[in-house]
Amino acid sequence: MAQSINITELHLPQLEMLKNQLDQEVEFFSTSIAQLKVVQTKYVEAKDCLNMLNKSNEGKQLHSSTCGSRMPYAHTGVQPSWGS
Repeated sequence: MAQSINITELHLPQLEMLKNQLDQEVEFFSTSIAQLKVVQTKYVEAKDCLNMLNKSNEGKQLHSSTCGSRMPYAHTGVQPSWGS
């Protein structure tokens, strides 16, 4: 469990250390959120592409050129394990 600290009792160097730590954590979380948004966008694009392929190619054999630039699995034969 996290330790509680009364910041009014900290000296200036300790406050500066705390501020630096919090700045680093904010930067980490901001970067993580940005990365998650990129991954989310790629996931939505891939899911849309898969839905399009499923609807337009029922009963047809797929060719590697179909949606291959946005769906790296199209060339490998590997099926992604994403939920719908």
